[in-house]
Amino acid sequence: MSTRGQLVNTVVASSTAPDNILANNAATAVTQIPSIGAWSMAALAALLSALTLWKITTRRGAPS
Repeated sequence: MSTRGQLVNTVVASSTAPDNILANNAATAVTQIPSIGAWSMAALAALLSALTLWKITTRRGAPS
């Protein structure tokens, strides 16, 4: 949530700023987006592996 607000602030600031500041803000905005994607991918992978492990362990313990 804080990163989204930061991006909005960056866009608002860049609309009234000189070109060099606009370029810097665009660079920070672009570099923030992949980091969010990487964190969400890592969280998704961890969740998926935990779910798979839980399924394996519960299936193994259950009588067939």
